[in-house]
Amino acid sequence: MHRARFATKVEALLAHAPELRLAIEPLLDVRNAMRVKKALLDRQLSQMARKDEVCRRLMTVSGVGTIVSRSFKATIDDHARFKDPRAAAHLGLTPRAYQSGEIDPSGNICKCGDKLMRHALYEAANSHLRIAKKWSVLRA
Repeated sequence: MHRARFATKVEALLAHAPELRLAIEPLLDVRNAMRVKKALLDRQLSQMARKDEVCRRLMTVSGVGTIVSRSFKATIDDHARFKDPRAAAHLGLTPRAYQSGEIDPSGNICKCGDKLMRHALYEAANSHLRIAKKWSVLRA
């Protein structure tokens, strides 16, 4: 059932069960108020992202939207604090090294840093792979 038709469907069901109306109507009111508030917050976040130069630049990447760009900006904050590429471990995006003295293979990415930001970047990459039709390094 689609979200837009949920309240209509519940109202139709309540017509057959008036004894439930006292319990269900307040829940529907709260649901509708939450949907209105969410739309307002989404609009405000979008406006904030459009005003920010870094967020606007990030959102030019396919798959990166308001949430990912604002999260990335909040997580990284000041890029100048990362002096060398090894500092990228902040997000856990560096290969894990297995060193035994003779062998030095790289493993999966390490899991240090902000888990939610890693998840947002993963979702953005998946979105890019599903949506973008043009060639890209990530797709290759």
